[in-house]
Amino acid sequence: MKRTGQWTERAAGVRSAAAICLLISVVIGCASVRPPSGSAPPGSSIKKSSGAPAGSSAKAVSPASYQQGIAYFEQGQFEAAQRIFESLILSHPERIEFHNALGVLFRRRGMPDKAVSEYTMAISLAESSPAASSNRTVASELYNNLAIAHRESGKFKTAEEAYRKAITLNPNFATAYYNLGVLYDLYLNQPLDAVQCFREFERLAGRNQTVDVWIADLEQRIARRTGDASGLP
Repeated sequence: MKRTGQWTERAAGVRSAAAICLLISVVIGCASVRPPSGSAPPGSSIKKSSGAPAGSSAKAVSPASYQQGIAYFEQGQFEAAQRIFESLILSHPERIEFHNALGVLFRRRGMPDKAVSEYTMAISLAESSPAASSNRTVASELYNNLAIAHRESGKFKTAEEAYRKAITLNPNFATAYYNLGVLYDLYLNQPLDAVQCFREFERLAGRNQTVDVWIADLEQRIARRTGDASGLP
């Protein structure tokens, strides 16, 4: 059973420790820009943020300008939002959330390669931050977003590596397990690995009817494949 449409990756919200002080979620491959509810995939959003990452410039940023960019994004005025985010990055290139927001916008506009560039910059900033050792969750969620952009560019093995990096940084990151399961089933034809990822997702996030159905379908396909390989009817 090939799944499309609703069977997409989940967004990961990029949330900081107190030292980083950023609060932003990302829009990944679905129509809604509101936060996910419960564990039901998919879901996504951009949230408003205040404050700057540790080690960032003391130059003030008008919260209104960033929030206006988010408002334009949520209204579908992508060119206006892009102008605001690019302007903010020109004056504050050290701000993780601005690069991430622009990556979100590029993905929404069907420009995954440009999104990869922005997510990569955000990851570099997160990993070079003085608080990097205590801020693994932020980097983990950025790697999740990077992986989805790689997948959309057709770079499936590179996407797998990024998801694995996200999980290494945060072994309790349920969303990354879900997304990796999507990749294994729909793009890499590795149903056994997909089942393992979906089971780990449910262990961390709780039982989910949608995922239960997917697991059952995967197990049926695995059983048929095993039977064929064994020469069984």
